[in-house]
Amino acid sequence: MLGFLDAHGPVTPSTMRRAVVHGSAVASLCVEHYGPRGTLAATPEQVQERVRAFARLVHYETH
Repeated sequence: MLGFLDAHGPVTPSTMRRAVVHGSAVASLCVEHYGPRGTLAATPEQVQERVRAFARLVHYETH
């Protein structure tokens, strides 16, 4: 999460939300592999796919 914030400019509510999602995506790799191996072996593309999956998971219509 801190790396994301460092790479994406000023800390705003929007960048904080995006950083939390990125951090969750990276953490999910740790959980999936029962330790840091999943995170260490992950490619940027794999992390981005997790971020997209998270976005699909939390998107909902209000009506």
